[in-house]
Amino acid sequence: MSSPVPSFESLDNGFSRVCLEQVISQLSRAIITAIPASHPRHPLLRGMLLGLAKWETRPRCLREMSYKWCSAICKGYQGLEDGEELLFASLRVGFRGLDVQYRRTVTGLVHTRHHRYVGDIVFNSGDDEVIADLLQAWTSPDRSHTSYHLLNTWPQYVIRLRRVVSTSQRLRRLVIRSVELLGPQQVRQVGVEEFTALLDCLRVGTDDMDSEIEWLQLLLYVVQLPEGRRTLPYPYWELIVELVVDKSWFRRGDPIDYDLQVMLSLQEEEEWDMLECWSGFIWFLRCPKVDTMPEDLECTMLSLFRQRPGAVEKLERWIQRSSMPKVTECLECLQWICERGGLDAASRQDSP
Repeated sequence: MSSPVPSFESLDNGFSRVCLEQVISQLSRAIITAIPASHPRHPLLRGMLLGLAKWETRPRCLREMSYKWCSAICKGYQGLEDGEELLFASLRVGFRGLDVQYRRTVTGLVHTRHHRYVGDIVFNSGDDEVIADLLQAWTSPDRSHTSYHLLNTWPQYVIRLRRVVSTSQRLRRLVIRSVELLGPQQVRQVGVEEFTALLDCLRVGTDDMDSEIEWLQLLLYVVQLPEGRRTLPYPYWELIVELVVDKSWFRRGDPIDYDLQVMLSLQEEEEWDMLECWSGFIWFLRCPKVDTMPEDLECTMLSLFRQRPGAVEKLERWIQRSSMPKVTECLECLQWICERGGLDAASRQDSP
């Protein structure tokens, strides 16, 4: 019967943390030296890596070192018959078992030109757990580090992960974090329709987000494109409103751009459900008053209310939930629009 695998903390009885890290550093150099000579007939290296992966708790320095092993493996990958096994084992040592709920769990990763090959090998493998290990490495550092920029090299692979995110909660969470780090340029590169198809599979909610402002800006980019408005699943239109109902996070001064043309386009196409959300979003950003109500917004709101009488009550509920200043004035402005349009309380009930 095998004995339980100890944790690195148990070794602290005989070693200081500094001494332990020195031992691991020497081990790491030995591994890097052994990588070029790796061969299936000599399973010692692979067995050592898999043994390290079994430790219950691994010191942070081992994550940085395992990432160096990945570079060394990719440098000689074409000449390594067991290169894929070694690469996957190295990623497992460094990044398996980290808590996906928290960022800044990995710092100090040193990137080399050989790391660009890691993505091709890992994503083409189809191994969900190894893909998650790699995404963990690239999305865990804070934004003062540069590892997440490597995601921009493989946006097409991230987008294609919609086929597997339903099978692994860990992978789903890491894909959501990866999408958050992709910018508009990468969305254009893979295609907006491909991107919205991934969003449909991910079913992202506010609880899944690390940065609400990043998600809001990404969704705003999508809806300002005709193909984005056509293919973005309706729950994400509601999510746009939810992201600004409580604007406490917006007080940091993050810029938000929106296009009134989207509102006019939705009205022209009679996309009333989407227009309901978009009008609510604009309402929250502009916080209109009776004496400052833009004419285009007033006309659009009247058209919406006549087609969707229940939208008035829905907007009222959003306003009452919000942290908007002068909520009373906003509600008075809404009432004023209804009165100008001849919409009394009875006509504002939901249509059968």
